[in-house]
Amino acid sequence: MKTKHFIEEVERMGLNVSIEDQSISIYLANWLLARVGLYTRFGVSTFLTLHIEPELFSLIYRYTTTPVYKRGDKKEKVEND
Repeated sequence: MKTKHFIEEVERMGLNVSIEDQSISIYLANWLLARVGLYTRFGVSTFLTLHIEPELFSLIYRYTTTPVYKRGDKKEKVEND
């Protein structure tokens, strides 16, 4: 899954996304739900798991299991989008 597509899908769910140096943070209002590694496979931390819907968890799983080289975004491109 491409990084850009992942972010679009998360935002479609009504959640907020913040791209940081090495990760993508996903928020419900001001509450951090998850942090996903941009450049590591299987890199994810979850918080407030009662608020993580199965659709979001499935999306995170699909993104984190995608090999980094297949995500289609170089570091510079992701940070400038």
